[in-house]
Amino acid sequence: MPTVGTACQTVLGGGCTLPTVTSTCATITGPGCGVVNPVQWTLHVTPDGLSPSISGGPGSIPILKNGFSIKLDGPVAGQSFSYVLGMICLNPQPEPPTPPEPFAMVMARLLWQPADPTKPSQEVASWEIGPVPFGDPSNREIAPLQGSITGLDLLKAQPGDTLTLELTGPTDATGRTLVQLLVGGPPGSAGDPQLMVANGPPLSLSIDPTAASITVGGTQQFSAVLRGADGAPIPGAIIRWSTRPPSGSVQAATGTVDQAGKLAATGIGQILVVASYQGMEAVADVSVLTPPTPVPGDVNGDGQVRIVDALLALRAAVGLVTLTPEELSRADINGNGAVDISDAAAILRIAVGLASPPIKA
Repeated sequence: MPTVGTACQTVLGGGCTLPTVTSTCATITGPGCGVVNPVQWTLHVTPDGLSPSISGGPGSIPILKNGFSIKLDGPVAGQSFSYVLGMICLNPQPEPPTPPEPFAMVMARLLWQPADPTKPSQEVASWEIGPVPFGDPSNREIAPLQGSITGLDLLKAQPGDTLTLELTGPTDATGRTLVQLLVGGPPGSAGDPQLMVANGPPLSLSIDPTAASITVGGTQQFSAVLRGADGAPIPGAIIRWSTRPPSGSVQAATGTVDQAGKLAATGIGQILVVASYQGMEAVADVSVLTPPTPVPGDVNGDGQVRIVDALLALRAAVGLVTLTPEELSRADINGNGAVDISDAAAILRIAVGLASPPIKA
């Protein structure tokens, strides 16, 4: 079960003993425990939902049953969520009590909704926030309410899944909402409510192959796998692909890689293919070489003239296969612009050593 506290850190390790719901963090013990503090990404609560950046001017939202959501790109590399929420309780009476006393409690839920409509949403955490002090919606200097939740697991999230923070507030006897959520304003102010995700269990990103050699005009397909702490692949992670030049004085090749991991080389030299996921990288080193000089008769382009080339030319001559322009050029021994039986016979003579490949201008 998730753990709720006011100053907790992320807890890692399969043998860790987690505390239950507390107002302060209990001692965490067990083999393999580790603590990770750095925040990986922050979501800001705005009137339109959760956003990586702050948008909109200062304001307040009545908390009746509000859901603030964001679409996920894939698995979230984190198990710890911290929240910072600026809230005030409106006075249910004509005059506030003197002195003002904390009044209301707000129920918070963190929901994970798979993109697949046949799968139900899952509540990954629920807790109470408060007591919420009395205040005025125009007062943006109030102390925000904050805390942390540890033990969450969104590593199985898929692209298109939704993460929602649901807040439910109390009402008075007439149904009037009693709590307002402040939104907007400078970063870190009471109007900048946040949900922060800390680094989670160790992940590893690998690329295959890690090195390759291709010629100018050629392509090379790469793949990348994200793995969890147990070494099992994590499906659904969106891997970003890019290239960059090598370090040092090595000649940099030119080429492009698409978002499926396929590199197309356009210039000789060295080039690095980079797979990245949430700040992690896996890099492959690629040598781009000058294409070899075509050898007449070497139809399949393996660098040698063999009987298999003669058979390929013969199959092309009788219409059983269609050659690429490059293959046709190497198979057209007599230079008449087509592949015929005489070309196949000439290639066979070269393959068995009865003739030498012709020299083409």
